Amino acid sequence: MATHHVSGPDQTSPPAPVAPWRSFAEWFVGVFGAFSVFMGGFILLGGDDQYVGFGNEYSWRVGDLSVWWGVGLIAGGVLALLLVFASVRQRKR
Repeated sequence: MATHHVSGPDQTSPPAPVAPWRSFAEWFVGVFGAFSVFMGGFILLGGDDQYVGFGNEYSWRVGDLSVWWGVGLIAGGVLALLLVFASVRQRKR
């Protein structure tokens, strides 16, 4: 007698292994996106006398920056985070 395997909702297969480069890329893009959203929000909401940047010669006064820098950083950061979420969700399927 032939038996056939019926898979139901109780049975799940183990997830496929993730390539190390993909895991690194997801982390890198996620951190970059979160940092971009933070910096964009700081540009939009920070006072004109606040400074944003990496320190010393790589810092800029918020009042000297265009509002569009903040908008662009937020939009780019949100896009990066959406790409990461889509990549993780696609992998989990």
